[in-house]
Amino acid sequence: APPPESGVVIRWAGAGSADLARNLLQDAPMQVLEAGGSASLEQDRDTLTRADLGLPVVVLTRGWEPPTGELADFLDDARHSLPANTDIVLLPLAADDQTALVDGALLAQWQRFVDRHRPVRLCRP
Repeated sequence: APPPESGVVIRWAGAGSADLARNLLQDAPMQVLEAGGSASLEQDRDTLTRADLGLPVVVLTRGWEPPTGELADFLDDARHSLPANTDIVLLPLAADDQTALVDGALLAQWQRFVDRHRPVRLCRP
């Protein structure tokens, strides 16, 4: 599915550039936030608090890297801390400088990951 028209973008572990994140949605994102990577658990939780605007949340990831337990934990925290009707979408990028989504075997790996973390869903730019 395509990404939502508006919302909040979270760059997981520095995935994508800030400019890319700003251009992903039809309307400029309300916020571009950072999580994962060298961020502490407390910083990740603060990111989720700041993302709680009643809008969809798009999480950019490095699609060429396998999904991590830290990302799974973050998505679980997001599902529990954001309102139940918040649309959470994952966009695993093929490369940091483009909006292309991973494909083939990598896409299948991400789909299996998302299937285990419903209602999170994959989106395609």
